[in-house]
Amino acid sequence: MIGEGKTRGQSAILLAPATINQNIAAIDIDHGLIVAEYLWYWLQFQYENNRDVVSGSGSKALNCDRVRELGFSLPPLEEPTEIVKRVESLFSIADKIEKRYKKAKKQVDKIQQSVLAKAFRGELVPQDPNISLVSKEIPS
Repeated sequence: MIGEGKTRGQSAILLAPATINQNIAAIDIDHGLIVAEYLWYWLQFQYENNRDVVSGSGSKALNCDRVRELGFSLPPLEEPTEIVKRVESLFSIADKIEKRYKKAKKQVDKIQQSVLAKAFRGELVPQDPNISLVSKEIPS
């Protein structure tokens, strides 16, 4: 979560043992007092604020001390569990809406192409056979 540049403030849930270095901060929640997904959603929500914690003229990286100072309210365990369930349900709905949007967008794009094709073939309005758009030679 420390990082510099674009990676500064990004977070992830690690499901496997990992090694960290001076550019990564780990938040160990093995104590079971917090739901990992809740903490992760909170960090995602606070991404811009967490990036702004950095100050001064030196390195713009978050350091472990600054990560420890990030604000976080710890609600009773049932609350974050319910919040995670609702957030994931809403994300699922958002994914379905996005898929429907993409499908509708493809259909609109096809309709636009079809309309343009008909327009260039002169099929959108009745054509007057007495009018020609072909230029005739102008006598010199």
